[in-house]
Amino acid sequence: MRQLKIKPDDIDGHYDCEVQLLAEPPEALDIRKTLGTNLQKAGVLSNRTNLSKYHDMSKEEVEDEIAQLYAEKAMQLPGMLEFMGHNAMERLGMKQVAEGFDKLTGTVPPRRLPETMGAGSEGVTKRGRQTPEMERGVVPQEAEVSNIPME
Repeated sequence: MRQLKIKPDDIDGHYDCEVQLLAEPPEALDIRKTLGTNLQKAGVLSNRTNLSKYHDMSKEEVEDEIAQLYAEKAMQLPGMLEFMGHNAMERLGMKQVAEGFDKLTGTVPPRRLPETMGAGSEGVTKRGRQTPEMERGVVPQEAEVSNIPME
């Protein structure tokens, strides 16, 4: 094996270079992550870019994290709680309980989305904060304790 030696004359007087690679301090890492999150919240940075460049995630980790976020949001949709509860009961061997629960509750109708209001006042109907019973001042009727049958 042959050794190669470089002399100061070989590099025209440029020598004694020392290079050290240091780990990024934890506070700088926190500042970088906070910056990425703030840029994303401001709408100038995508979720993918934030996770990959500012949180040091690989492309696969970013895709998995975004898929997890979408799945968690989907689980909050109307009807998903009943579905997940039913599925959990079946997986735990409680199929009869799940079927009884279905019979008891029936099918859950989907929630209606709010209708679009018309322009101006013709699309909006205002109603008072009180029901007719509240306006009349209906008072609950009192019953005599002696007339109530005791078992």
